[in-house]
Amino acid sequence: MTSSLSAPVRRCPKVVPAARSDWFPVIYGASFEWYLKRMDALLQSMYARHGRVALVGHSAGGWLARILLGEEPYQGVRYGRSGCVHTLLTLGSPHQSIENYPLGRAEESLLGPNVDAAPPGVRGSSLQFANHFYPHADALGGVRVVCACGDAIRGRLLWDGGSSGGGSDDGGTSGSSSNSSFSDGSHDGGSDPGRGLQSRCGSRWDAYVAYEGYKSGCGRGDVDGDGVTPLCIAQLPGAEELVLPGVWHVPRGRGQLWYGDSAVQELWLQYLREPQGSAASGRP
Repeated sequence: MTSSLSAPVRRCPKVVPAARSDWFPVIYGASFEWYLKRMDALLQSMYARHGRVALVGHSAGGWLARILLGEEPYQGVRYGRSGCVHTLLTLGSPHQSIENYPLGRAEESLLGPNVDAAPPGVRGSSLQFANHFYPHADALGGVRVVCACGDAIRGRLLWDGGSSGGGSDDGGTSGSSSNSSFSDGSHDGGSDPGRGLQSRCGSRWDAYVAYEGYKSGCGRGDVDGDGVTPLCIAQLPGAEELVLPGVWHVPRGRGQLWYGDSAVQELWLQYLREPQGSAASGRP
């Protein structure tokens, strides 16, 4: 993804190192402190060289970034890195997921001075931790937050007689604004940032897989999203919103787009520039 970033925002982009196997302990109830420590080290290195930077988080990386920016100690560490970041852009991040996974979810054992007094569920879930202590964009220390999500397919049961998720219909109430592409005041003249992207597509099986995934995240499957994250949980209150038509959660090939493809990057790269009138980007 980083190799095709455009010149105005390139400035030596770096990716948090993480192998697929690094995520396995999380399945069995480990916390995400390993990822946050890596992200923190990389962020501090970038900040030392460039001043405030833009932070891009894909999928879980988006809501984990909220913990990095916030002041509440997580597993004994208070990160509080909002002063190092001018913009957080999340791509297909399930910020509001109910985490009702078909095979269940192993409970974490989070520590912190305010965790005991938090509602049930916060101790056992890093996502619920993030949502309790940072429930909206304004809780992130003045960082501009942009939540982008693909609108690639509507979830459908295999035995649903309708089309395979390629377009909106009246047969089910969507939990999102389908066939739309917008942001809050960031485009001149109300232009459509998704213009030129392909329309939604996918097989009946793709629609069923999306249905099950969406249901685990928001409680129902007949909604729109990127094939993994439904639009209705990809937004954080107070953040700018960007819907990307025809964009999938992960690379798929066959001419189908995902967040890292150059045509899609052109739509979200513009949000990585430091907002005018924000605090000085240099180091204090």
